[in-house]
Amino acid sequence: MKFLGWTGWLISTAILSLLLAEILVRIFLPKVDAPLAKEFRVNSKRDRVPFMMFGAPPYNGPSPTQPKPEGEYRVFVLGGSTVEHGDPALPECLEEKLHKRGAKNIRVYNYGVVSANSGNQLARLVFEIVDLEPDLVVFYDGVNDSQHPLLNDPRPGNSFDHVVYENHPLISADTWDYPAIPLLLYGSELMRRCCQQYFIDAFTDLPRLRKEAGYETKEWRLEIARKYVGNAIKAGRFTKAHDAEFIWFYQPLVNYKKPRTEKEENMVHHEEHYSSLRSFIQREMAAAQRKGLLSDKRSFDISGVFEGVEEEIFWNSTHILQFARWKVVDAMIDPIISLIKDDPRLSFTDDPGKTTESPIVPAPSEAGIQ
Repeated sequence: MKFLGWTGWLISTAILSLLLAEILVRIFLPKVDAPLAKEFRVNSKRDRVPFMMFGAPPYNGPSPTQPKPEGEYRVFVLGGSTVEHGDPALPECLEEKLHKRGAKNIRVYNYGVVSANSGNQLARLVFEIVDLEPDLVVFYDGVNDSQHPLLNDPRPGNSFDHVVYENHPLISADTWDYPAIPLLLYGSELMRRCCQQYFIDAFTDLPRLRKEAGYETKEWRLEIARKYVGNAIKAGRFTKAHDAEFIWFYQPLVNYKKPRTEKEENMVHHEEHYSSLRSFIQREMAAAQRKGLLSDKRSFDISGVFEGVEEEIFWNSTHILQFARWKVVDAMIDPIISLIKDDPRLSFTDDPGKTTESPIVPAPSEAGIQ
């Protein structure tokens, strides 16, 4: 009896100590992101949209009016944060360039969504943009399709946060699979701080998923490339069926820039992965062009646009400084004009005019997932 008394006292003391620690943490320490919110950004800029996973209007920039004004030529640019961010953002730079080339009736709309991959863009095209009467759809992407399987959901083509929603406890098929204890502990601010990796493993089981996906193997990277190029092929077919044009640009990454400044050199990561995957993407793109699945007038690899540029271009591994957006637009403008110049609604001049270069863009508030 004496032993049970001491045991009960110790258990009670431990519980009270944990409760006191929890109260003190909540009162005196700054709130931190929950482990899954930190790793997968499930709550930040994640307006849930059926089929598209996340991202909903308003986007960064003006929204198209309905009905479509007579004579307006509508261009929608889709991509991740490299399209969404900027002051001005890439689509606005593109519109300015097109206006300077004489096509004053072109309106370019920014439909970039932070963390979107090409599959998310394809869904947005099908379920949202087609209803807005596009004349031209532009995909500018590649980084998220390459990066997310490496760092987040490892299955090629999946939205980076799909694994979180796939493992939602409300859809647990078996009570034995229900994460009762992890969910109970997840309600503790103290446990969220000290056991972050435990919660990620408990709620996502990334080691198992990576093993099943063949993580970091040649076959895995080839599947990433095929999914990525395949989404561009589907987008091209869909826009054609709806009497619109489509053009796709495979975007740059700090890993692809040479020479790199000392600061940029420190941004480089997973060199083997990105180098190998880039080769696969280029190979799949070329194969699709040979087979007639992609037109060489509608698909362009501009991942090396900064090769030979000695000045600093990137402020992190993915995002470029503001002035560099104009260099990207310079690489895009002639292929776009060549594609749409015969449209009777448009009139272009040969004089490109003077480029306006803006100062450095501030870093976005949401770091990490791009």
